Amino acid sequence: MNKHFSTSNKWLGVIGIMSDFFEDLFASLSPEYLDSIQQARQDYKNGEFYNHEQIFNL
Repeated sequence: MNKHFSTSNKWLGVIGIMSDFFEDLFASLSPEYLDSIQQARQDYKNGEFYNHEQIFNL
């Protein structure tokens, strides 16, 4: 099967790669960024988060 990707799908892939790059860059330059990720993961594990209904008042 021959799969074709539209131009927009290619750009989404590029955007994803760039997003990963910047996330890695921030992580390498900022201990605070890594700390915030660890805190967010702990908050999520403890159930301390808002769902879509709470955020968007659905």
